[in-house]
Amino acid sequence: MVIARAVVRDRFDEREAARFFSLLILVTGLAPILAPSIGGQILVFFSWRAIFWTLAGFALVGFITATFVLPESLPPERRTEGGVATALRVYARLLRDRAFMRYALSGALVISGMFAYIFGSPFVFMQIYGVRPERFGWIFGAIASASSAPRSSTASCSRGWRAPASSPTPSWSPPPPG
Repeated sequence: MVIARAVVRDRFDEREAARFFSLLILVTGLAPILAPSIGGQILVFFSWRAIFWTLAGFALVGFITATFVLPESLPPERRTEGGVATALRVYARLLRDRAFMRYALSGALVISGMFAYIFGSPFVFMQIYGVRPERFGWIFGAIASASSAPRSSTASCSRGWRAPASSPTPSWSPPPPG
């Protein structure tokens, strides 16, 4: 997720980045839809350990792709020199920035709610309601699909988004006709 976001930030302006981030969220929204279904089918044929081997395989493919296939997306003129000390200074400045902290904490709360649901829903559906593992994925996928449906409108809404030079706050205007 971090690499994909960095590539979008490096290669696109604000308007195009908003559209690509919307698509990125839709694609990452597929994981919670598909993973329980795939995991349930793996459990039908193999033990629970096979799920971890499958995840390890995906991690290996991702590592190899990011390391050997994906080119550097940040142009050399935009790269900064530094190291751990520079990164720590930037982190300290961000931690003192109240606007950043409001956005970061609100995002963290949303993500923590999502992970609480992901963590707790197998117990609720399978232990309390008795749903079989191979059927749980379908129920989870339906709920995840319904919750990610509103995100699909972000790409079309971002066509009218603009950030005026006089204001640090983004505004929205309808897209031009045609």
